[in-house]
Amino acid sequence: MNPRYRNLSAILMALLLAGCAVTPPPATAPPVAPPPVAAETLPSIQAPTVQAPTVQAPQPAALPAADLVLFDEGVSLLSSRERSEPARAREVFTALLTRHPQSRWRPAAEVYIQLIDAGEALREASAKGSC
Repeated sequence: MNPRYRNLSAILMALLLAGCAVTPPPATAPPVAPPPVAAETLPSIQAPTVQAPTVQAPQPAALPAADLVLFDEGVSLLSSRERSEPARAREVFTALLTRHPQSRWRPAAEVYIQLIDAGEALREASAKGSC
């Protein structure tokens, strides 16, 4: 091996070994206690006054809006496990549309009515045998 490379490899090995060596933790000085303060220089400390919290009566839970009650009733009539009642659900959705024309549930109720009507038309066509 070339003496030049031998020296270079020895230097690299020394650097690698030195880099892996554990350095001792830094010496820490013992904690220094603050000097004592004369009682005359301390400000007088008064206990803070604490007021008892005011207790508010619990508010009754807000009742759901009437349009939401109608919408939920119509959906539950359609999704009943025992027996779905699309005719009754259609009546409930129609009542929602007439009583609450500005309801946020109006578009969904209209879609349900269309689906109920389409399902009824398919049942009639199936009964006639035209499907």
